[in-house]
Amino acid sequence: MAAVRAPARDPRRSAHCGPALRPGTGRAAVGRRRGRRGARAGEPGRARGSHRHDPARRLPRRLRRGTGARRGVLPRPGLGRDAHRRRLRVHGARPGERAHHAGAAAEQLCPGPRGLGGPVAHRRPGLSPSGRAGVRTEKDRAARTPLGGRPLAAAKIGARGYAARPLQCNARTRLGDMTRRFALMIDPVAAVEQRADYADTFTQVDAAAPALSVGELSTQRGDGVFESIGVIDGHAQEVVPHLERLAHSARLCDLPVPNQEQWRQAIQQAAAQLGAGESVIKLILSRGVEHGPTPTAWVTAAPAADFAAVRRNGVKVVTLDRGYDLGAAERAPWLLLGAKTLSYAVNMAALREAKRRGADDAIFLSSDGFVLEAPTASLILRFGDRFTTPAPNGGILHGTTQLSVYAHLLARGFEVGYDRIPAADLTRADAAWLVSSVRLATAITAVDGTPVAVDAALTDDLNAYLLSPRD
Repeated sequence: MAAVRAPARDPRRSAHCGPALRPGTGRAAVGRRRGRRGARAGEPGRARGSHRHDPARRLPRRLRRGTGARRGVLPRPGLGRDAHRRRLRVHGARPGERAHHAGAAAEQLCPGPRGLGGPVAHRRPGLSPSGRAGVRTEKDRAARTPLGGRPLAAAKIGARGYAARPLQCNARTRLGDMTRRFALMIDPVAAVEQRADYADTFTQVDAAAPALSVGELSTQRGDGVFESIGVIDGHAQEVVPHLERLAHSARLCDLPVPNQEQWRQAIQQAAAQLGAGESVIKLILSRGVEHGPTPTAWVTAAPAADFAAVRRNGVKVVTLDRGYDLGAAERAPWLLLGAKTLSYAVNMAALREAKRRGADDAIFLSSDGFVLEAPTASLILRFGDRFTTPAPNGGILHGTTQLSVYAHLLARGFEVGYDRIPAADLTRADAAWLVSSVRLATAITAVDGTPVAVDAALTDDLNAYLLSPRD
């Protein structure tokens, strides 16, 4: 029996042997047309012209063509015109204007060297860090990740809403002038241990990266002590007095007494990382992690703030009652009145209160009417050729900068001393200064609104001496 050959198949017929279809009328093609009208394949399409209600079709044409990367904005489906305008504001442009690269917004979130970083490197708008438009390489992704691997918090936009995605600062952006910042973790050794080199107990860490445990008591309770050392052109000032005061504070807080030579070498290593100008080194000794076996210790170094104007113009102060009499420190040692602890909330609150009263700084008074100290500085008064400061046995810190000033005044032939100073003597003094390790000598111009005489020439002389390298 001869084989019967099937008739040739019409190529226009469907795979299911349905009726012949015209070209471009297949199921996939119909789905594509419906998708262009705002519906998914298999769903009823919208009427012609209904794309006006599709948020994705309401974007500017230049963004729908896929050139949004050149504008610093990557459109996504469902991004309406209002949201698009908000995103443009994040990137520093108004609707209709060319938006900058995402780095421009990062610069707004990370202004200046004293925040998270310095200025963003200049690049052509729309270029990735590698220089290619819209292309992200591994190098680019690494550059967009802040140190520590955590993105910045979402930026507030206008009067309402937040950025659709968290903006990230380039590592160089966050550093900027922070290249001079330095951090060193210390593995504390016993105070009696003696050796020539303690380098194996130091671990340098990234100054901008997370380094402390969430259970660290220094951040949870302020349970620790610290010191701030002024640095002039890479030379750490008054290192020995600072280390002695750190040890005194540690004893008052029942912390292990720091090994002086170990900390001195850490200070020396930190100072070597700093350049010319004024800087500050901070020494921190914490009780450590809760229920942990050992304390936590570290050293940081960074450029200091510019205090030239305040040294030149002086400060107005107000007096604030500290709430303790002069005998409180001896009567209640658990108050830690003579220790430089990490718990500085009261000191910062005093400075805010001074600002509310129209002043620049504050001076604490004991409840029985005697002068104590400022929240972050020591007080020196001049009466004729004699200079005096409150006695440190009243629950106040023995100022390291005040000791240097006294040494300078003695060399010039003046008389210096420590006294119980009544609050009324503040306005009767011939001159008065607040002195500290970083701000140095600042003249007091008024106390509670009453003008105080200013010795500008001596102020300049004191600061010239304090800005010179000294041990």
